[in-house]
Amino acid sequence: MDNAITIKEDLLNKIWITKKCRINTAMRLENDNKFFLFLSFYYSVFLIILSIINLYKSGNYNSLTLVILSISTTFIVLFYNFQNYKERALSMKNVYIELDQIYIELKTIDKSNIDKILKISSDYSSVLSSVENHNVYDFLVFQYEIDKKNTLHISYIGIVKLFGLRFLYFLIKFSMIILPIIIYFTVYFLLKHFNVLPTP
Repeated sequence: MDNAITIKEDLLNKIWITKKCRINTAMRLENDNKFFLFLSFYYSVFLIILSIINLYKSGNYNSLTLVILSISTTFIVLFYNFQNYKERALSMKNVYIELDQIYIELKTIDKSNIDKILKISSDYSSVLSSVENHNVYDFLVFQYEIDKKNTLHISYIGIVKLFGLRFLYFLIKFSMIILPIIIYFTVYFLLKHFNVLPTP
């Protein structure tokens, strides 16, 4: 009987943890989707503004910057389409809804009903195999947010990893936002001060 209780409680714990992590994954993917949509719009607006400026004030740095930014925008759009953030977020939502249903079903099962518990365990594995796994960041977010009394509470090393990853993600996104400005002034500086390309 004790073994049956342990099996059920362990499975409940696993399903609960996985559900929470998949919720974090879905939220992260949704945020990434919104960011890349914003980035595509932002780059397009920057290109339009630069094109208008180029009509009234032609120059090699304007033309070259337009080419570089056009390539960058194309790359971002291709990368965004390849990542399928929206579809992946939707898949994660469906998974954590299924996990929630499995969790509720398992709670109603008698601890002595091993066959039914094992069936739920099999269903749990099937659900997991239907979609990508959550990453380390999603699990660290889960650990950071749960009750501090829980044995799964995040360690100090985990906190360092979590905020290190958060800073890295912020740095990457911030770099992509300021990239058009960096490209513009870098090209301008090279052409005007080092004569890398002939000026008109």
